[in-house]
Amino acid sequence: MQRRVLALLFCLVCSLDVAICFVAPPRLPNAQSRQVGTHTAVAASSVDERRFLQRNEGRFRKQIARRLSIPEAAVEVNGVMGLGDGQARVEFDVLIPNWEDDDRLAKAVEEERKRTIYLPMDQSLRRKGANRLEILTEKALKKQKKEDAELRRKWKEEEERKEEEGDRSNAFINSLPISSSLRGKLAEEVIFPFRRVRQIILLIGLVGGLSLLALQSYGAFLVFTNQMPTEEVSGEAASSSGEVFKAAVQGAALTGSDTGYANALTEQAAGEFVKDLIYGAKDKFSAVRNVIVDLLVAGFSFRWLGEETGAQSVAKRALKRVIKSAEGKVDAEAQKEREATLRKTKLRLVGLVPQDAPLKSAKRFKVSDLQDAGKQHILAVAGPDAFIDRVLLELQRKGVGRVLQGRGVLVVPVPTREKDVVREEERQKDGYFGGFDAKATGRAMAQGGNDALEMMEKRRLREFKPSWRTSRYVADPARLKPWREVMRAEMIDAERQGNEKAPEGIIVGVRNTGTIVFRGVGDPDWASVVEAVIGSEELEKEAEERERGEVKAPKGLDIQLFLDQIEQAKKTAAEIAEDDEERVW
Repeated sequence: MQRRVLALLFCLVCSLDVAICFVAPPRLPNAQSRQVGTHTAVAASSVDERRFLQRNEGRFRKQIARRLSIPEAAVEVNGVMGLGDGQARVEFDVLIPNWEDDDRLAKAVEEERKRTIYLPMDQSLRRKGANRLEILTEKALKKQKKEDAELRRKWKEEEERKEEEGDRSNAFINSLPISSSLRGKLAEEVIFPFRRVRQIILLIGLVGGLSLLALQSYGAFLVFTNQMPTEEVSGEAASSSGEVFKAAVQGAALTGSDTGYANALTEQAAGEFVKDLIYGAKDKFSAVRNVIVDLLVAGFSFRWLGEETGAQSVAKRALKRVIKSAEGKVDAEAQKEREATLRKTKLRLVGLVPQDAPLKSAKRFKVSDLQDAGKQHILAVAGPDAFIDRVLLELQRKGVGRVLQGRGVLVVPVPTREKDVVREEERQKDGYFGGFDAKATGRAMAQGGNDALEMMEKRRLREFKPSWRTSRYVADPARLKPWREVMRAEMIDAERQGNEKAPEGIIVGVRNTGTIVFRGVGDPDWASVVEAVIGSEELEKEAEERERGEVKAPKGLDIQLFLDQIEQAKKTAAEIAEDDEERVW
């Protein structure tokens, strides 16, 4: 009878535990996604792209103009995409004003941009007579591909490990709004009393399962070795074991009852219980079955207990992160100071410089003039070179850069790592993009022969800027120091708010009014970035005009018109100053 009561009690506890686990809160998804950047590999292959484009640019322009039935001078070839895959697409712009209004021409341009060019085998880097620069590029490409494959494997293993451990906080907590109701929910989850009851029940099940497993494993050992004792010996063993269990059981179950009766009953019950556990299995099948059941009970109790404690720790971290985000609110005065610092800086419009022209020839404009007269928004991409290249390459490949250019957005890359800053300063000091013009090569051969040519190739490889770094919508800071200080301050604020990945890359949007309106950590959602920087009201206005057919295709920054506006603003300011001076006299 006592055995049945104990078994029924244990089954009731297990059933209650299973029911609790089924009604537990569902697992939150781990939406953190990572992308493996191949910027170095693409940058390495872009050396061959530059030379390929230099040799074939005229032929591409002529063929595109013939297929579109437009003058050859109206086609501007910007680059070649996918050259390393044996097939490529030519990126080009049409310089005819309002060409989008011509449906036939717009459709033909769209089809032409999708046209694929299949390259012959002699374009490979393995062709006979490849120079040293191409060999170095091929080695760098292979090394980067190997490193990227290893990085993908490690990140995949890390994501699988986090999913198994129940790490559900990354994407969920990053999207949490900071509000009192949310804090209350998280606090309720952390101190939820029923969760503690479940943890206690699971802990009892774990300890009980391990105890039963030890006793019945000993009994199974006796059965398999034919050492099962007689009834008298097993009774004496049960009596001695009952003495051990008596003190613990009688204190919990028989408190307040008659002492003598309790001692006798406890000793008898414990002895019978231990006797049944150790010597109850009369055959091998029963012994193995008992051990397997106890092992399953202990294993599932351990697993469910780990999930319970893990969920509670995740809730605690979420609460801590939300409170930390509320405490790390950006100071309004500090933000105004950063905005004023950026307005005083200057930018180089590197997208307007020819391939073989010096970097120093790029036009420099103050940010305040670009914002006031040019109505240009700014999107600063700050972080290591790997993050900057990945973002700029995504802008070019997905066509987002052309959208940003048409809506008046300049993308400013700001390296934050020390070695990246030093490399960028060296590029600006030397003043070359790394173009492969014949005149520079001839001068190097005349001055120093092969040694000078080899040194020039090394310098060009170091200073080389890929096509996504010199797009028309990209503007480099004239001085990196003020931009770097502002971006570092933004990263520190993001870390104070709980974004631990901020040093790996941050994007800051500055509207043409000079106000910082967007901050994002990691790979961006471009739709939300465009809406935040340009403004939802402006986008709605454009949508209404587009429905009425009153809007024209955006053209981006017109440099000549921009210069005229700046000169007109200076003249107006001078006339106002003269009028004020005449009034004083």
